[in-house]
Amino acid sequence: MASSVEAELKFELVRADLEALSGGRGLDDLVVGTPEVADLLTTYWDTPAADLRAGTLSLRVRRKNGAFEQTVKAGGVPGLALSSRAESSVAIDGPTPDVSLIPDPDLRTLVAERIGAGPLEPAFTVAVQRTARILVTKAGDEIEYVLDNGSVIAGSARAEILEAEFELKSGDPRALFAVAKQALAGIPVRFSRDTKADRGYRLALGEPPLAWTPVKAVEPDLDPDGSVEEALRAVLRSCVAQIAANAVAVQAGDDAEGPHQLRVGLRRLRSALLAFRAVIDPVGAARLGGEVKWLGQVVGELRDIDVLIEEIVLPCGTHTDVKPLVAVLKSRREAIRARVVETLAGDRVGAFLIDLAAYTEGRGWLSFSDIGQTAALSEPVGDFARSAIVKRWTKVARMGRRADELDGEERHDLRKAFKKLRYTLDFFAGLVDRKDEKRMLKDVKTAQELLGYLNDVRMAEGLPAIVHADPAIRKRKDAAVLERTIGFCLGWHQARAEAAWTEAKTVVALGDAPL
Repeated sequence: MASSVEAELKFELVRADLEALSGGRGLDDLVVGTPEVADLLTTYWDTPAADLRAGTLSLRVRRKNGAFEQTVKAGGVPGLALSSRAESSVAIDGPTPDVSLIPDPDLRTLVAERIGAGPLEPAFTVAVQRTARILVTKAGDEIEYVLDNGSVIAGSARAEILEAEFELKSGDPRALFAVAKQALAGIPVRFSRDTKADRGYRLALGEPPLAWTPVKAVEPDLDPDGSVEEALRAVLRSCVAQIAANAVAVQAGDDAEGPHQLRVGLRRLRSALLAFRAVIDPVGAARLGGEVKWLGQVVGELRDIDVLIEEIVLPCGTHTDVKPLVAVLKSRREAIRARVVETLAGDRVGAFLIDLAAYTEGRGWLSFSDIGQTAALSEPVGDFARSAIVKRWTKVARMGRRADELDGEERHDLRKAFKKLRYTLDFFAGLVDRKDEKRMLKDVKTAQELLGYLNDVRMAEGLPAIVHADPAIRKRKDAAVLERTIGFCLGWHQARAEAAWTEAKTVVALGDAPL
């Protein structure tokens, strides 16, 4: 094979998942080819300064059945559910790569430029037993279904690699998602955030696996000359990357940033569907939005108790002993986290994640009845972005001007409205005048911080119910101490909240959008 662009879905597994999948379960209604089992030994090469990695390139030599194959891969956006990377392969005579033999001239030039005069050396090795099958759908789509069982080795360090991969060989890319969803039913869906090359480099450098690390949003770099549809896909890909990565991070580790960023990702997705509502099919968006709302509520319970601990109770620790109360809340948090992790590993979340990726990569927003949709999606994104910002800004400003009339629930709604405005500004950053953007973001961020704190204080009013709902806590010898601590925390924050609201009222009354 000279060169091509691979389109594949990759999922991380645990040992029990791999064993469950090894028998070929979940492949009903598909034509299943004979499994091919092979032992693969792959060595990745780079310069001592890792110049290829810095250029998002990988160069490997794979030994299979005594033969050697050299492959270069380039590009790709880390964290996306669907990986699309240019690759070029060629058979070679031995285990040492030869850049001059790369068939694709563009990739050959890229590799040569990155290497320069520097020597190539083995960076790490991946050894796996690969079981591969060709699956054929009723529509004739051909998909290679691979299970990898092995390790990546860098010096004396070793890490397990257990993966399921679905690579499109021919046909409709949407078939990848349908087949993956079918094959992985009953298996926790964990989109792989990094390639085998990335894992090898991280192992060699002593860096922790990406799966353990919560991920903040990476806003799309939109082309000012691009279309509305191109912007829509880029924004959705950004949301998918954040949601899929943090769904894994919450299961893999106990960092409070994981549920926070997962909830942020879900809120960004809802805001994206709202920002592009005029040009997307409402039925598919409503179906997706319902699942987003449900999962947000599940994750929100864990995030809320993290906020109570970190933002409400612990700041009072300089004035009173909060350790007993924190211990009670952390115990409750453990129970909530266990439920959230169980939910994230369940079929409903797995189906949602695959459906979300399919919606994004398969143009799920298209309507069969809206004859004007094609023209709207083809319009330049600049005018659309300005219109979306002004619309959202005007609605928030109208609410803000009524600040004195708002009760606690309405203040909460105002806070959510500011979040939607903030996400809309982030999505379309770079498509409006830089000075206008900075001015708008400054006002919105200030309002968000003040309203966020006020919402935290409002949520803290539920502290007594959380503690008193447990009969075992009510019977504790220090129950009265816990009550006094709660009372102190509520009173301390209430006094601060009154001052914050006075300041917030002058900020939330936004003027006209400066566009």
